[in-house]
Amino acid sequence: GSGEHAAGEGGGGGGGAGASYADAFGTDQQYSAGSNSGDGSASLTFTTYVPHQPVITSSPCIYTGDLTESKYLPQVTATGYPAPAIDLIGAPGWLTIYGAGYDVDGSSSINLHADGPVAPGQYRLQVKATNAVGSLIDPLTLVVGPTQPEFLSPDTATATAGSSFAFQVQAVGCPPFTQYAITAGQSDVPWLTIDPETGELSGLPDASDVGTHTITVQASTGGAIGAPITQTLTVQVNPAAVTPPPVTVPPVTTPPVTTPPVTTPPITTPPATVPPATPPATSGSSGATPPEPASKLAADLAVHLGGPATVRTGRTFTETLTVTNHGPHRAGRVHLALRVPRGFAVSDAAGATRHGRALRWSIPALAAHGTHTYTLTFEVVTQRRAHHTFRAAVRSLTARDLNAHNDHGKDRLLVKPQ
Repeated sequence: GSGEHAAGEGGGGGGGAGASYADAFGTDQQYSAGSNSGDGSASLTFTTYVPHQPVITSSPCIYTGDLTESKYLPQVTATGYPAPAIDLIGAPGWLTIYGAGYDVDGSSSINLHADGPVAPGQYRLQVKATNAVGSLIDPLTLVVGPTQPEFLSPDTATATAGSSFAFQVQAVGCPPFTQYAITAGQSDVPWLTIDPETGELSGLPDASDVGTHTITVQASTGGAIGAPITQTLTVQVNPAAVTPPPVTVPPVTTPPVTTPPVTTPPITTPPATVPPATPPATSGSSGATPPEPASKLAADLAVHLGGPATVRTGRTFTETLTVTNHGPHRAGRVHLALRVPRGFAVSDAAGATRHGRALRWSIPALAAHGTHTYTLTFEVVTQRRAHHTFRAAVRSLTARDLNAHNDHGKDRLLVKPQ
């Protein structure tokens, strides 16, 4: 730029107006022209951004509030040079990226939009920031519903003596709760245990445990900043249902039928008597149809799991779960369960009831040679290269199983990081 004449002898021109040039991603240097001194000298100032690895600057845990209706959520932000691109890994289906922004100084952001309604809960995913220098993946937790740490699971549960008990404890908050423990009342329920990572309570009470029990469950952040929270849980153990003894109907017996002797009249003058015929014959007894054999109540249930041999972090895949009754008879009250290993999120449970990492189905009846097939979708969230095994089991409460070796199935797959 041009300058004004300076006062004094030999004064130089004034400094020109500053100017800067940089593209939207901050990949160029910035400079400005400065003022000069009275001796005619001038100076230029250059600002150069040094390329560096991305850093995610937004909070790793966000309270979204109520999501009964669709709305925008707080931005996810990052810095780096060049300005990094931000993406989500393992995002739930209701969450989308709705626009992105990049600044010349290397900062960037994405807008998140929730497509409501969304059930209250704690949703865990990952944020990935990438530029020419490298990439970074950090965890992100979205807490839907509550605006402060609290338990979402009810404070009462019911068990039955002689039957397996399962109950899912769930606490949500920022930072996310990752560890669970029973901190009071454990001596009153020695049959009850809690999974320290998932919060699933399980056990098998017996007749001596019938009654009302109170325990205290604690959820903590596993070393992260944030105080633990507790919940008082009442567990009611009911007595087992009394099964009436089977009613046996005695067979109906028909009394024997006796045939009288047959006599032939005399043929000649002297009377002749034909000796009696064969002694009276007794017919066999006839009665009700005998009871059906025990094999009438027998069935051969089998379960099979099928899926890919290899999956990658951040991708989704399907597992096919098939239960078959090979006969010879119908199986009633069929219970089917699938155990999901750690490091996988359930995207589509195919109508199952969730209990921690277990998925469960109840089939009222499965005819001989009948089949039920479920297609499930999972998302790989673990970033560790390792083999993982999905395990399934099936049983009938009314039919005797002819082959226990095919009641369990498993599918082993290898996780490869991106």
